[in-house]
Amino acid sequence: MGGERKEVRSNGLEKVRRDRIQGAGGRAGRVAPEPDINIIDATDDGVLLQCEVRGAAPKPRVEWQDRDGNKLPAKEPQVSERGDRYHITLQTTVTKTSCCRCVVTQEETNRRTHAEIYVAIIVEMSIWTKILGAVGILAVVLGVAAAAFLFHRNNNKNKYYKFES
Repeated sequence: MGGERKEVRSNGLEKVRRDRIQGAGGRAGRVAPEPDINIIDATDDGVLLQCEVRGAAPKPRVEWQDRDGNKLPAKEPQVSERGDRYHITLQTTVTKTSCCRCVVTQEETNRRTHAEIYVAIIVEMSIWTKILGAVGILAVVLGVAAAAFLFHRNNNKNKYYKFES
């Protein structure tokens, strides 16, 4: 998208955290921390989002989903282990305005947590794109005016007037 830049509006990085406990997730030593979502970069390719889960035990499954729960493509997760705790980072690129969720699921404890972010991608025209657009419109208007003038002039040449004295 040459000459254009993307502006990311995320309502002040609006993050909505939800915690759903679907089973016996309260066992001692079992932790399902809430994910943390951040905007890493905005380029012509889209907006790079990052989800971080720190100190989870046991190791959870982390994935990006759209608002309807469909899995979004993501890079390979970066996983580090510290004792019996896991730190997981997962990135995805969003290419259109949408609400995205980072979902953390611990199969062993039947616990699920997620955080959401709304990303509005606005394509803004550069000043040169605006200038070229205005010049193009002006050229069309001048072309129509010139054609009308020539048409009118040619029609008047074909008329003969008789003057009597």
